[in-house]
Amino acid sequence: MTILEELAEKYEAIPYFDHRKMPELEHHFVLWLNLMGTQNIMMRSLPQGANFIAKLLTITEQVVKTVTAEEKPETEATEEVAEEEAEEEAEEEAILKVHPVTGGVLLYGPERDPFLKAARQVFGLLAIANVAEDDMQQRFLVRGAIARGQIIEGPKIGKECFGQSERPDQFDSIIFGPAISQAYATARKAPPFGCVLHESASETTVGYIKDSQSGEMQSEGIAGYPFWHWWATDGVSRRDNLVSALYKSIKYYLMYCENRPMTMGYPAEAIRRHRALFEEYFKSPSII
Repeated sequence: MTILEELAEKYEAIPYFDHRKMPELEHHFVLWLNLMGTQNIMMRSLPQGANFIAKLLTITEQVVKTVTAEEKPETEATEEVAEEEAEEEAEEEAILKVHPVTGGVLLYGPERDPFLKAARQVFGLLAIANVAEDDMQQRFLVRGAIARGQIIEGPKIGKECFGQSERPDQFDSIIFGPAISQAYATARKAPPFGCVLHESASETTVGYIKDSQSGEMQSEGIAGYPFWHWWATDGVSRRDNLVSALYKSIKYYLMYCENRPMTMGYPAEAIRRHRALFEEYFKSPSII
């Protein structure tokens, strides 16, 4: 018996998967939040890389829990109501979720307003962490991009898709879809501590719906393409003390790294490119 014949006898020669039996894909807003320079950071210091990733994931999860709780309608706190809420929570789709990815996290949800509220707070807390850190070696940069489109989570893909084949346990740990790919690709265009929009999330692309209360037509998308200024609310960009402090902090950090490109693992050419994007983002006409 040949090696190939032995393998064919021991394992399934052709794994089976029927995509036609997947559930309908859902539309979500997706933020790909990237820790800049992950590869260089990990090669330079594993503890430092773990530190940065842990802070990023911790902040994102804390915000998701807080915003999710705030978005729940208030009800009278009785034992019966508590039981009903627990049953509803088990059945209802979460308005916000977090998924760790290599070099960052995914924040996603089907509703625009809770999603943007969480994204603003995540960027804000990361900005505070940056400004508060005096040690240049312990500062880190993030950037993000937002897309809107179809995604599907592994746990929602059932055994029926695999036919007689065994469903892999690790399938519960994956998430995929066009919106994730779009956010990932677009994040490369974002400046340090900036966020850009993919066309799929822009208010001119997503379309408009009629508001149930006012009757006015409102966009389901996000204003500000290509830049989304996370500190802006109600369509008006205002600089506050945090943004001003962050601007100065990042400007100094880039200068520090430029004088130590080998030590910091940050190539001079990349610094110049990121500085140009950073200046455009933080000094765009809508902010001045």
